[in-house]
Amino acid sequence: MASSQTTEKKIDHESEPDPNEYYKLRLMYVQNAKKEGKIIYPHKYHVSISLRDFIEKYEHLKNEEIHQDSVSVA
Repeated sequence: MASSQTTEKKIDHESEPDPNEYYKLRLMYVQNAKKEGKIIYPHKYHVSISLRDFIEKYEHLKNEEIHQDSVSVA
């Protein structure tokens, strides 16, 4: 009989944090960051024009035509 060529990967359960402990640590981090005035969820974007207005304002442009306005749409 041929021996198996596969190798078993050992899972180190000690390196995986306990879900409850991870939650507590994350909660403490978030609370401390808020107290220090840090922005912990920086996924809010500045929007200078709505998508509808953007389309209305720039739909006349042809492909590869460049306009010098700087706008942000999210």
